[in-house]
Amino acid sequence: MKKLKRLSVLLWERGGRRTVKKVKQKMKQQLEKRQGSLAEKLQQLKKSGQGVWQWIKRRIILFQGYFRYYPRRCLALVLVSLTGVIVFLFWGYLTGEKFWIFTGIASDSYGQVFPNYHYAAKRIEEGYNTAGWNFLAGLGNNIGAYDFDINNWIMFFGTQRLPYLFVFSYLFKLILSGVVFYFYLRVMGRRKLTGLVFGLGYAFCGHMVIRGRWENMPREVLLVAILLLCFELYFMKKDKRWLPLAILLFVANSSSYAALLYGVVFCGYAMFRYFTQRTFQGKDFLRFVGGLLLCLLLASPMLLGSVEWILSSLGSSRFQTGVSGYTASLAGQERDWFLGLQTIQSAFFRTIGMDIVGMENAQFSGEINGLEDPTFYCGLVAILMLPAAFCKEDKKKKYWYIGGLVITGMYFFINPLRLLVGGMSGDSTFKLSSFWIIVLFLYLGAEGFERFLEQPKLARRILL
Repeated sequence: MKKLKRLSVLLWERGGRRTVKKVKQKMKQQLEKRQGSLAEKLQQLKKSGQGVWQWIKRRIILFQGYFRYYPRRCLALVLVSLTGVIVFLFWGYLTGEKFWIFTGIASDSYGQVFPNYHYAAKRIEEGYNTAGWNFLAGLGNNIGAYDFDINNWIMFFGTQRLPYLFVFSYLFKLILSGVVFYFYLRVMGRRKLTGLVFGLGYAFCGHMVIRGRWENMPREVLLVAILLLCFELYFMKKDKRWLPLAILLFVANSSSYAALLYGVVFCGYAMFRYFTQRTFQGKDFLRFVGGLLLCLLLASPMLLGSVEWILSSLGSSRFQTGVSGYTASLAGQERDWFLGLQTIQSAFFRTIGMDIVGMENAQFSGEINGLEDPTFYCGLVAILMLPAAFCKEDKKKKYWYIGGLVITGMYFFINPLRLLVGGMSGDSTFKLSSFWIIVLFLYLGAEGFERFLEQPKLARRILL
């Protein structure tokens, strides 16, 4: 309109009133044509449903270009995103208004964890070691010297600061889990945007957030991320230094049952990566397996104790009577073979999101609670992109993907199998043996997200 006014003034000065009217009419007609054509295109895009997809595609291209020219800022964006969400969600705990110590079903933090750490911190303040008899936990218990544990740093700051440091220990593991999983995806060759999105999904997964009130659950999330990253460094980068240390760290900070469970899962993941990334050759496969065995041998001082404990547990009378009693209850139809409808509904809602009423108002009671209930939340992006993982993939990968989902379904629906995988802790509990499902969903979701970025048309068809 400014150009139009300038032209009108010039022509008016020259005395051309008729030409001014003609120029105005022509310019108005051109503007109307352009606006009409744009409106028609927008309506066509809205009718065809492509407008949203093009908008998403443009934003993704902008993010990719930003990360390509500023690669270091992507990690900074991951840290800023994690820190921002943490400050928003945990402000009351960060300011000291609340303590990360709970009663109810999460009372382990109040009745066991805090008294043990308080006793250890008090002994350190007095100049003694941590071994001795603790009178603070119930009727008292015998506490030996603390092993190398990633949570033990909080007891070196004294008994007065100890209650405030529990939340910082938890948030430290949350942030580090997201960063390590981001590097894990980057070492595998995934885009920075994929690492950013799924790093956040891993850090704020259901196992970390909903079960974060128990000390061992956030630790498990961090240790699995470290183990995956070190394996990919060994497999993709030929760096053999970190995998033995990761195995040693995992075994030192986990129970014997967790070492056995994730040992089996780790072997399956290693075979999956080898057979989908390399062509089978006898010498190469033997080198790969030999390298893994060497890493396990270097961590054998910790593994031998776990193996001995597992063998003694399998031969104990308690285990034998538990198995015989459970089989008798199945035969007498006192227990169900398959999962109930209520648990399936709870698993569905805890896969697409967290509790609607929030963690503060959630009722932790009964068999279906925050600890025992199936919790597979890892972000809606991972769930939506999971079908796209089968788009334009090799048959080998598709078979492995289908096999992983079939094993997941068998574990989820068959109660006796879940009882066996869960270390005989109960057929209605998912707390000890279900985190690998979240990792599987995130891996498939990341693969689908990569397909979406490479070929949005094919991925869009599968999603629709």
